[in-house]
Amino acid sequence: MIHNVHLEYEGAAPARERELMFTRSLQMWLRPFSEEINRQQGKLVLIFCGDGSNKFRIEQVSEELKQKIAEQFPRFISPN
Repeated sequence: MIHNVHLEYEGAAPARERELMFTRSLQMWLRPFSEEINRQQGKLVLIFCGDGSNKFRIEQVSEELKQKIAEQFPRFISPN
């Protein structure tokens, strides 16, 4: 489980149940990477969009790890 998780909203916030469902699902999908993300003290940022197209990005981790995650997940956004 990734320890450092933050939420952002683009538009209206989703219902709490949808927010929790996306958060749990993403934690499960990222399980193979969570140990390394935590070791690097990374931050998982969940982005809830008003149109329901939720996205996420991971900050404060190596570019190599970001690339590995981006290859697996099309909704991954690398911070600028």
